[in-house]
Parts: sequence; structure tokens; C-alpha cells
Amino acid sequence: MSNLDDGNVNDAALLSVISSLIELRLPKVEITEKNETKVNKMEKEKILNLQKIPISTTFGEFNGILLIDPTLKETELGR
Repeated sequence: MSNLDDGNVNDAALLSVISSLIELRLPKVEITEKNETKVNKMEKEKILNLQKIPISTTFGEFNGILLIDPTLKETELGR
């Protein structure tokens, strides 16, 4: 049995990272007048405001025709 992904693992990995960043919650941090840092681990806040979300897509070219998300066999035929 072959251990081939038959698709693009990089696309899936990027989607996972972006999803994690969208859901990221960090402890609330306050800086006092005396420049002391107070971390409230019980209160979480969202600090990332993604304006745009990158999308990774794999394409294969076959005689000038683009094929989105080619399988391993299709990728091999396109070379």
C-alpha cells in the first residue's frame, strides 16, 4: 500500500493554520500606570483581526488547460 496523499497536503496545512489564527484567543493583558504588566489568564480576548484570508489552491496544467486540485495521477500525467 502506498503512502501518497493524492492531493495537496500544503493546501490542507495552510487551511489548518488560518483556521487556528481565526479562532485564537489570548489572555487579556493590561499595562498599569507604573508600567507593570498584568495578565488575566481567566479572561480571553481575540487580538487578531484578519482583513483578508489567504487561500492556497493547487493547479495542474495539461496542454494549456488548468485543472484545479489535481490527483497524484493527474499531476504525473501533466509533467
